[in-house]
Amino acid sequence: MNKRISKMMSHHGKPEIADTVKSTEQFLRENWDKLTPDKREELQNLSENVKDGYDDITDKTTDRLKKLQKLLNQLQKDKEEQAALEKDLSEKTIAIDDLLRWITATELKLGSQQPMSEESEPLTNQKDTAQKVKDDVTAHQQPIFITSQSVDELLAKQADKIPEKDKVIIVEKITTMKTRYEVLVVQTEIRVKLLKPAVDNLKKHETDGTTFEDWLTSAEKTINDLARDVAKELDDLKKQDKKVKALNEEIMDHKADVKILNSGGHKFLDDAKVYKKDLAEFRSATLPKHISKEFTEKPDTNIIKNRLNTMNERYNKLKAVTKQHSDKLQELVGKHDKYQDSMDAVLPWLQLKEKEVKQQVEEPVCAEPQGVKRQIDRLKGLNDDLVSRGRDVDKLKTTGKDLSDTQPELKDDIEKTITNADSKYHGLESQVSKRSNVLQTAFTKSQGVQDGLDALLKWLDEVEPKVKKCVTVVIVIKKEILITHLKEIKVILSDVESHKPSVKSVNDSAKELIQNSDLAEAKNIQTKLDDLNKRYDVVLSCVTEREDLLQSLLNRLSDLLEKVDQLEDWLLPTLTFFDSSEVYHMELLDLDARILEITKDVDNYKPLYADIKDVGKGLVDEPEVENKAMISTLLDNVDKNWEALEEALKKRKDQLEDRKQAQKKFSDAVEDADKFLDDVQKKLNELEPVAAEEDTLKKQITETKPIKKQVDDFKPTLEEVTVLGNQLDSLTKPGDDYVQIEPQRSVEVAGVASTKPVPGRSASGVRRRLSDGGSSDELLDEQTEPQKQIADLTDKYNKLSDKLENRDQDLDTMLETVQGVNDKNGALLPMIEWVKAVEETLQSQQPIKSEIEPLKKQLDEQKDVQNDIDEHKKPVEDVVMDTTGFLKENRDKMTPIQQAGLQKTVEDLQKTYADVDDKSKDRLKEIQNTLQHLEADKAEKAALEEKYTKQATAIHDILQWVKQTEKTLGSQQPMNEESKPLTEQYDNNKTIQKDITEQQKPTQQSIQTAQQLLVTQGDKLSSHDRAKLEDDIQSLKARYDVVSVLSETRGKLLKSGVDDLKKFEQEHVTFDKWLTDKEKELQNAVDETGKELDVLKKQNEDIKKFTEDVIDHKADLKFINMSGQKYLENTKEYKTNLVDYRTSALPKEFNKEYVEDAETPVIKDTLKDVNDRYDKLKKQGNQQSQKLSDLLDKHLKYKDALDAVLPWLQQAEEELTSQLKEPVAVEPDEVKEQLQKAKVFPTAQNHSVPLHPIYITPYPTEPIYSPLHPSVPISSSSHLTAPISCLLHPYPSHCTHILSTLSHSTNFIPTAPISRS
Repeated sequence: MNKRISKMMSHHGKPEIADTVKSTEQFLRENWDKLTPDKREELQNLSENVKDGYDDITDKTTDRLKKLQKLLNQLQKDKEEQAALEKDLSEKTIAIDDLLRWITATELKLGSQQPMSEESEPLTNQKDTAQKVKDDVTAHQQPIFITSQSVDELLAKQADKIPEKDKVIIVEKITTMKTRYEVLVVQTEIRVKLLKPAVDNLKKHETDGTTFEDWLTSAEKTINDLARDVAKELDDLKKQDKKVKALNEEIMDHKADVKILNSGGHKFLDDAKVYKKDLAEFRSATLPKHISKEFTEKPDTNIIKNRLNTMNERYNKLKAVTKQHSDKLQELVGKHDKYQDSMDAVLPWLQLKEKEVKQQVEEPVCAEPQGVKRQIDRLKGLNDDLVSRGRDVDKLKTTGKDLSDTQPELKDDIEKTITNADSKYHGLESQVSKRSNVLQTAFTKSQGVQDGLDALLKWLDEVEPKVKKCVTVVIVIKKEILITHLKEIKVILSDVESHKPSVKSVNDSAKELIQNSDLAEAKNIQTKLDDLNKRYDVVLSCVTEREDLLQSLLNRLSDLLEKVDQLEDWLLPTLTFFDSSEVYHMELLDLDARILEITKDVDNYKPLYADIKDVGKGLVDEPEVENKAMISTLLDNVDKNWEALEEALKKRKDQLEDRKQAQKKFSDAVEDADKFLDDVQKKLNELEPVAAEEDTLKKQITETKPIKKQVDDFKPTLEEVTVLGNQLDSLTKPGDDYVQIEPQRSVEVAGVASTKPVPGRSASGVRRRLSDGGSSDELLDEQTEPQKQIADLTDKYNKLSDKLENRDQDLDTMLETVQGVNDKNGALLPMIEWVKAVEETLQSQQPIKSEIEPLKKQLDEQKDVQNDIDEHKKPVEDVVMDTTGFLKENRDKMTPIQQAGLQKTVEDLQKTYADVDDKSKDRLKEIQNTLQHLEADKAEKAALEEKYTKQATAIHDILQWVKQTEKTLGSQQPMNEESKPLTEQYDNNKTIQKDITEQQKPTQQSIQTAQQLLVTQGDKLSSHDRAKLEDDIQSLKARYDVVSVLSETRGKLLKSGVDDLKKFEQEHVTFDKWLTDKEKELQNAVDETGKELDVLKKQNEDIKKFTEDVIDHKADLKFINMSGQKYLENTKEYKTNLVDYRTSALPKEFNKEYVEDAETPVIKDTLKDVNDRYDKLKKQGNQQSQKLSDLLDKHLKYKDALDAVLPWLQQAEEELTSQLKEPVAVEPDEVKEQLQKAKVFPTAQNHSVPLHPIYITPYPTEPIYSPLHPSVPISSSSHLTAPISCLLHPYPSHCTHILSTLSHSTNFIPTAPISRS
């Protein structure tokens, strides 16, 4: 309008107006008089009005034109600013979208990662991949920050110029980007932190495991070689025993290694479990649902679990086998020792006696009665020695049989030695018996009838009391007592039988004498002869019957004990089997076969059991036996064991039947359930994939409902299967129904010594009773087979149910999504049609005209178009926002095709609308506003200066803080070796680390803001300011990274140190308490060494347990040493880092002023003290164990020797008492007889009684006790030698006294012949 007015005015210019006014004024002057006053006034007014109106219009038009020009300039400037804003907003949106796409791709990378591998090489690759992702995330930190900051500045400065819809979208995008990026930062940091130590731990675990397995293989080979080739000679056995003990100690030493490997393996598995859980949570929370469903996780390899299980099983087996073989070798060494002692006692003695018997047998029979009598007495002493040594021969047989049963490969050699010794012994007996008959006959013949009768009657007077004593003694059914009585009766029987030829000879001589004597003398002789024969027959009969009875009892008892051992060799292991957890762990078929086998064995052993009862009843019913307690106890225990076996067999049979029925029910139920689930799975697999059409989806929903109902209805059936499985499981777990008695050998219960082990209680037993608890595998509980089947079925059912549920959800979701997509497409279609129409209108517009009127018309037309576009802006934004929200909410529910289609429609609408809006606005905004360029430049420069000063000040302030933090870190002291100061060090460093962490965000913001300033406006700064700011930024980044890494490293070392030190101190306190208790226990054991055999046996067992306990704790000591050394290595590393940092990062003046605390070697001293004390305890314990073993061995040898001597002592005491009470005779012949009896007194020398073992047995005296502890007095063992002196020494002296008395009496006897009377 103004342009048209201005054009009109220019067309009707000022000269034309002036000419008109001038001509009017000229007309008035020329016709003034001709005109009326009114006309003159009218023309004058018109002329003035034209003139004034023109000036007024000119002024107004000029002002209006200026205003419109200014407005046009402002509109052009706004257009340019809006275009620049829209361009900037578009660029930032594109940058955000690019970053969001990168975030999505990174999320997919993280979500696609697998759980921790259990092999070092793949795990290292996982760690490297995670590190690359983390580095990529870190590299995007600055772009994320710069983009976020630029968007924040844009929104802060021009929020009013940005459309609300665009502002909401970009704010939402930038918020999503920040949130998702922070999640990525946390996730990558967590994963790298978990994977780095996991790689180190796994490599160390694999290296240590390989080393341990190599040692395990070597140890297994060693023990297998030793077990396969058991030595036969005693010295070689002792060497092997020493090797096995060394191996056993080595095994105990490696207990700490097993503990470390188990601990390391479980720690890795725990970390892997956490890592796997984080992966699953990340996928579930971050990734789209369809990607989570499609992701396939690799199955667990269980490499570490299986390796640990195998390692523990092998180690426990090695430990058990080594212990078993060690016990076997110790048993063999003991039996070899006993067998060797028996041979040493018998074989040299046999050689000596063979010479002695040969000498006496080959010696001519004397002609004089006294000479024959001396020969008989010498032979009697030899015979007594043979009888007494019979016990040693029997012992040789027993020890030889025991050894050959244990080591069958020696059986031939042992039997040969025993047969040879037994043959020699019986040969000596036969020779002595024959020689005795010859001497007795000769002695009788060398005497007269009267003298012979008197001598035999006198002999009967002496032997009858002995016979009476032996016959009337109470018979006790005990093997040792029976053997003693039998040997006593055999001595008497040998004496009686040796006089048989004398009695026969006297009878023959007496018959001749009676025929040739007068009646009175014949009657006297006949009376004596009858008396002799009658008494001799009675004595012989009594002794023979007694010998037969004792021999019968001994044979029957031995037979009974042997049968009991034979029965219980089978019965007790069987009873122990029934009482063990093995019954519950066996397969059903194996258990059935085993119980059937045991049932057959019971039937096979029933005759033996009945025979035992018959033999035992026969012994109990023996009228001559009074003390029957041992047999009754033996039989009662046999009955108890047999009844326990029958009861256990019945229970196990019942349990087996219950298991069979439960197994059948469970198996049938599992089979039916499995078939049902397979059928349903097949139906489900035959269903078509989820469709994308509404009608098809409704049809698929209808098809799925019956299958889902079948699965839901099946749940009670599955619960029934679970109940059946639990019922079956309860029958395969130990309960309270196992045998309630402790199986014991009957011979032991009856007090009979036995070398047979008791099943379940022997050192070599490998089974463990249910009451012991525990398992060889203490790592992981294994599921039972029913539990596995139930778990498999439940898992199968749950997966099937989840699959159906997911399909239902997918169908419902897809149906809802399809309906929503159709609705959104219906709303978008009208808008798309309208915007296409507008686009066609714009495309059909003609170029901008250069003329005023056409341009005005185009401007009006464009305004109408723009008004139409603006009026449609809100509806377009609404439908786009609604559709975008729908896409966002249903992204996981829609198919890619649906997403792409709807998204393309929205994007096409947005793009086309934006294009027509931009084109329309471009045509409206043609003029740029160039006003105030200088002011704008000045304002921009001032803002730049203010921004530079602010950033430089912020960088400088943080550098000052870094400088102070460096000094604080440089002032720290090395790690203390006590918990409290070390904890304070850790807390102080934690405070520093917290301060550094709090400064991280301000530091990064300052650096990034300054860097952005340099990037965007660095070319506008002076070179000095730009260089200074760049240097400060680099210095701050480098120094902050150093203090951050240093504080974190020190924090980790200190935290690890605090934990390690507390663990070390706790383990040391526990070990020190145990060590102190053991030192006191050992001191008490040393101070209170027993003097009685039973006490010594108990003390010997206690000291063995003590030494085993000490060896067991060597692993704990090794663990303490490792903990201490590990802490010392950490302190060394910590101190080195301190020195390196002070030297490289701090000024020299600081290092000169710094004073480091003096070292306090607390841990080193503690380790030295505890190791020295342990070594001392172990050494003293071994010394005490060795000394007690020697002491016990000597006690046993002393006891055996004393048992051999005491019967002779009793006999000698009775004989000596009898001679001492007998008055010295008056008659020379009687005195000489008394002299002869005294000379042949049964001393240890002339009767070859084995007194020497008592003296030569190295009975423990002062040297055994005094070195162990000086407080034991030297006289403490004098009571041991006193009984020997009291028992043995008086007899030779009394004999000498008798001889001297009788010899003195003979000095007064006249030398004249003495009459027969």
